[in-house]
Amino acid sequence: GDKELDCEDPEINATINAAGVDTFEVETFGANSKCFNSNIGRPLCMKYHCNAEQNRVQVVINANRVLTCPYDGATMNLPWISATIECPKLATVCPDLICPGNCSGRGYCDYNQSNPRCKCCDPNDDTVMCTNSPPGCNATNRDPTPAPSFNPS
Repeated sequence: GDKELDCEDPEINATINAAGVDTFEVETFGANSKCFNSNIGRPLCMKYHCNAEQNRVQVVINANRVLTCPYDGATMNLPWISATIECPKLATVCPDLICPGNCSGRGYCDYNQSNPRCKCCDPNDDTVMCTNSPPGCNATNRDPTPAPSFNPS
């Protein structure tokens, strides 16, 4: 049968090779790997890193080569294996980089920015999680897609 490709399983390399699934030298299996959509008929298991300074997902090819995703859904070339991969959504693979801790309830997540960041209740608060703002202020969530409300009849 088909062997499921679990990129986070460090033992899978030998298993899937025995099952006849070809792996590529750029693929890494283990805790810091995820499936990246590709143009080769199956996802590629790539080691990744969440770069907090750049607010980007980085694909680790080897110790000397790292590719940085410019934006969600970007296509990146892997010329050494004649393939491309699709950059994942930053919020999915690096959720701590998008308004961590839901701005501690002391601000709102500003999704209008290319890299959504917390807008804190205290305009002078420049902490990532609004920890220097007062709790319970009247900051409103400016998410362009508001959560559905439930009105019992």
